[in-house]
Amino acid sequence: DEATRRRLEEALRRNQETRPADQPSIELTADNKLVVRGSSANEDIRVERRGDQIHASIRDIRDPSRVLERSFAAKDVKSADIDGGDGNDLIHNGTRQTRGVDNATIRLSGSAGNDVNAVFSNGNNVTVEGGNSSSTNVVMYGDESKVVSSRGRDSIAVVGNDAQIRGDRDDVVVMTGRNNQAG
Repeated sequence: DEATRRRLEEALRRNQETRPADQPSIELTADNKLVVRGSSANEDIRVERRGDQIHASIRDIRDPSRVLERSFAAKDVKSADIDGGDGNDLIHNGTRQTRGVDNATIRLSGSAGNDVNAVFSNGNNVTVEGGNSSSTNVVMYGDESKVVSSRGRDSIAVVGNDAQIRGDRDDVVVMTGRNNQAG
């Protein structure tokens, strides 16, 4: 309802005003998009379905005691925008046993350095956008997936149908399923 929408927008505005720069964040926007932002640290970012909840966490790989976790009702999460930020990140949208969020965009920001990123996704209509990483490993389960790789030697494996992969000549691409395209 309208009052709930206003409360969510106000909470989001307060969160954005008080969150220091380069701090990880997890939030659900008024339009039901789960927004997960990593920092410049090396992080393990996970989004997965647990029963009727979508659970998101960001854990600092070098200091595992530094973790940010939030859960939301799965019925309230319609899409996701996951950005690893700089650093060497592991990003999971689901696991082999559990679904992640469908209609998700995973961005690998990277920096001009030698970042190495790894992405695992189990969801339909998921897009992975490569950044400036020197190498990215991507494993995707689900239909209608898209991978747009950037510079670097990327390894991309897709299990599903109707996938589209845009990479360069240094990438290694393996796909199984129907109507998949690489170029």
